[in-house]
Amino acid sequence: YMFTQNIGTALQISVAATGMALLCFGAVKGHFTGVNKIKSASQTLLVGGLAAGAAYWLAHLFG
Repeated sequence: YMFTQNIGTALQISVAATGMALLCFGAVKGHFTGVNKIKSASQTLLVGGLAAGAAYWLAHLFG
């Protein structure tokens, strides 16, 4: 958010970076637990994305 002039662009960058981090953490989790890395990364992205979306929606609702 510090490097862009537009809040919309900053939000898009933040969403993309968060998605990439969730995919990476999920793949690492899959590696250590013996689960398929793609399946684990997808599940982590889905759960984390839903949680982030819910938090964003609640903040918008009460903000």
